[in-house]
Amino acid sequence: MAWREIFQKIKKFAFLVLRALGQSFGKGWKFWELALGAGTLTFLYAVSDELHQLLVPTRSGKFTDLGFDLTGIVFGVAFAWFYRRILLNRA
Repeated sequence: MAWREIFQKIKKFAFLVLRALGQSFGKGWKFWELALGAGTLTFLYAVSDELHQLLVPTRSGKFTDLGFDLTGIVFGVAFAWFYRRILLNRA
């Protein structure tokens, strides 16, 4: 797998977890509760995507892909934390 493909996977899952977190802010939940929920749902999506790829003859589901997806989830949560904690507190 080329670095560009790896970066695309990480970016996709970071975006997914950021979208899930963004839809939930301001609803009375603590940040880490939101991060755990959004991260779990996004990871379950990644698992279902890899399982789906096992059923497609021209594709293959891989554990390494799940690792890249999880990396994207962690980056997304870290970015959301940084944004909320650092940038919003400056204003």
